[in-house]
Amino acid sequence: MAGRKKTALCVATDGKRRYISVPDGRAKDLHNYLRSNKVRSAPPEPAYTGFDNIELAYDIDIEGVQALLDAWTKSRSQGSGVRTQILAPDG
Repeated sequence: MAGRKKTALCVATDGKRRYISVPDGRAKDLHNYLRSNKVRSAPPEPAYTGFDNIELAYDIDIEGVQALLDAWTKSRSQGSGVRTQILAPDG
């Protein structure tokens, strides 16, 4: 799509809060992908800014989730399915 800027997905933190801001229309698919890879996350919530937020568990492996985001983004741009598994710590 011409003129549509892609935004890199990343895990954001705010105190103990961990979340991902996702362009609306992609959040549900990303949430399903994260859950299928054992990432504990809440369903997407609209942020009224063209983005939805996916809340992550406070003790989540941020680097592991970031690797999943990178793989998911890459698979979307190439049109192939990528499945990586990151397990959240027990506790």
